[in-house]
Amino acid sequence: MLEEIAPERKLYIAVSSMLYQTFFTQDIVKLILSKHQVPIIVVDIEAEEIVQWIN
Repeated sequence: MLEEIAPERKLYIAVSSMLYQTFFTQDIVKLILSKHQVPIIVVDIEAEEIVQWIN
């Protein structure tokens, strides 16, 4: 829907640093994200700050 309304915007998936370390570093997950070019923002929930931007 966002692509139809505002195609100039880029959609990111925001995940906690703990989830990123335990799930998103698995080879199969990295392969899927890379294949579909899914950008991720890794967030430190405690500090309420962005830790990493992954395009």
